[in-house]
Amino acid sequence: MEVPKKEKGLHPKMIRLKKGQVLLTFIFMLLGALMAFQYNQVSLSGKQQNVGTEYRYDVETELQLQEELLRIREENQKLEEQLALLQAETAQMEESLTAHKGTIEMLYEELEKTRMMAAMVPVTGPGLVIVLNDSPLAKTVPPEEKDNYLVHVEDLRAVVNDLFLAGAEAIAINGQRLGPVSSLRCIGPVIYVNGKQMAPPFKIEAIGPADVLETAMNLPGGILDVLRDWQLEVSVKKADNLQLAAMINEERVTPNLLEKASESSDEPRRQTSESG
Repeated sequence: MEVPKKEKGLHPKMIRLKKGQVLLTFIFMLLGALMAFQYNQVSLSGKQQNVGTEYRYDVETELQLQEELLRIREENQKLEEQLALLQAETAQMEESLTAHKGTIEMLYEELEKTRMMAAMVPVTGPGLVIVLNDSPLAKTVPPEEKDNYLVHVEDLRAVVNDLFLAGAEAIAINGQRLGPVSSLRCIGPVIYVNGKQMAPPFKIEAIGPADVLETAMNLPGGILDVLRDWQLEVSVKKADNLQLAAMINEERVTPNLLEKASESSDEPRRQTSESG
């Protein structure tokens, strides 16, 4: 007959060892939980700090932008006020010009007419062309009668005067424009226009109403009629577009006159420097 074995019990040392392991496990778990909690708190605090910094940065930037916007609005307002003032001044000037427009136009027309009559500006327009030449008889008649068949400076003056009286606005002889200070002179057998030597044929160009000028110059007993009687060569022709240069031109001024002009302009400067 078998006798049942008696169960062996745990040794007391083993029991204490297991309890210690359980306790250490619990302590480590608690320590890990505490560390995790602390890490989360630190992370949360850092995030909150970043959020606060970003928020503060956004607020400061917004304030700066608002101040800049206010400054720009103030500048725009000042510019708008200046613009309104300039527009008002412009409107006043336009009203003044409109009120005096007729007077200004009349004065301008008078000025242009005066400058044209003074031969200070080039002129273009229709007119009349008269050509005078010595008579062919001047080569055959006796010497004492030769002057009767030549074109003289008095003949040119008479033709020019009649053209102006008939309404000519501008006249030139062989390209030399005539004005208030022009000169028609004769030194011996040579004719000078504005100081420039001329020789026949003499081409006289006159700008003005061509029909009126032609009728006036061909009147019986007029200067051209007299010249024809002396058998001088006379031709009269209307022109649609004549171009007359101004009387004052550097190309038509002799070098000695330019030197005199420059010396006279320098005289006051020299006197001023000497007095200084």
